[in-house]
Amino acid sequence: MPARAVNSLLRRSITPIVGVLAAAAALSCSDSLLGGGRRLARVLLQPQFTKQDAAIYSSLKSFGLSVTSLHVVLLRPSTTDTVARTTVTVEEGQDEIVVSLDATIRGSEERLIANLAMFSGSVLVFSGSVPVIARVGDRGATSAPVLVPVWVGPGNQATRIVISPRDQTLPVGGRVTFSATAFDASGSPVTDPEFVSRWRWNVNDATLGSIPASGGDFVAGTRAGVAIVTVFTPNLLRDTVRLTLVTQLPLSVVKFARQLEVLNAGATSAVPVITTDANGGAITNAVMSYTSRTPSIASVSGTGVITGLAKGQAVIVVRGQDPGATSFFEDSLLAVVAEPGAPALISSIDKFTFDANATITVSVFADMRGSTERLGSTTVDLQWNPSQLLFQSSANGGSGVIPTVNLTNVSTGNITLAVADVAGFGGRVELLRITFRTSTAPSTGSFALSAREFTAASFANLLGSLVQVTHPLSVR
Repeated sequence: MPARAVNSLLRRSITPIVGVLAAAAALSCSDSLLGGGRRLARVLLQPQFTKQDAAIYSSLKSFGLSVTSLHVVLLRPSTTDTVARTTVTVEEGQDEIVVSLDATIRGSEERLIANLAMFSGSVLVFSGSVPVIARVGDRGATSAPVLVPVWVGPGNQATRIVISPRDQTLPVGGRVTFSATAFDASGSPVTDPEFVSRWRWNVNDATLGSIPASGGDFVAGTRAGVAIVTVFTPNLLRDTVRLTLVTQLPLSVVKFARQLEVLNAGATSAVPVITTDANGGAITNAVMSYTSRTPSIASVSGTGVITGLAKGQAVIVVRGQDPGATSFFEDSLLAVVAEPGAPALISSIDKFTFDANATITVSVFADMRGSTERLGSTTVDLQWNPSQLLFQSSANGGSGVIPTVNLTNVSTGNITLAVADVAGFGGRVELLRITFRTSTAPSTGSFALSAREFTAASFANLLGSLVQVTHPLSVR
């Protein structure tokens, strides 16, 4: 029998095959009595998407999905009796399918249920059902009942999706890593891999930047503007963020690459300075200046080159600011100047500031600094602000040294340790490890190391050449 004409309104609204999806293949045009009161009737179905599901259908290909087959089953209500079934292959680009289903019914008329399932390969993407009345002699002459398929594909329970991080300003050439989370109506995350793996990302203007279709790093282009980054899901959830791309953000961070530098008197050292904006983007045109707070010990040039002048320690300060700006940012390092080949009494503290209420472990070192001499004996006093650093415990270091430790005065911020060994110790000798808890309130203080005696295994007195360090500290 010839196919029934497709409703023109449906043809205009959805492509491909979204106009009419009637159901199944015609087997016979006979209406004869088959025996036992059973007769042959023809059933037509007219699937019709809602506007939202029509849009989903039309976009499936971009998510690696497309309807490849549809299955129709006619059932008797409240039973599992299958009256008729068919599977129809959908070709790519096909914009119309008209099929009819011949059903063997009881009597001249029977009420049935038509179930429709649409698949993309093995993935179920749409389904729906509708009651139908099969009549002998109808031959599909009456109007077909409307069956409304609904999206049941990956992520069908998701109701919204949210990108992180949100809107921000980014320098041209910068980058930011995006992720997204989908949620169901109750606010629970939807993590189905079949759903998540099909999300698609894009940028509204490729000259402003790019992001992989699967998401991840947005990389800004070379011009300023506003880039809109969008994520889409197969059920057409979406979210966007705005990235304001500027030639350069204001300077926000000035920081030495390290905050402790040990050098010989007469030697020079240049510690790199990191300058970034609030998003971590590099600032290349910051105006820098340097100052030594004890220039007789260590000087610093206008380009940041430190020169050791005499045994001792000096705080070196770097200041950075945007060109023409009055505001500025600073950082400091502790320059320790030792005599060439002479030892240093120093700790593992390599910064000025610690977090409040944090546990820290400080090692105390006698650094022989490449000398041929070996440490034979020493007595060292360790002092700190007991309201800033709360003593927790002490332990031997990892250099094989077993010191004698006097903990009597730890409540007032004092430990005395003594070491003696006939063979002596060479290199960087870890004398003691001390664990502290920092104060809960902001505070300032220092951790000072002072040797009463410092003798080599050869009995040479090294105390006069020893540089002994006091580490300034603050807790924030």
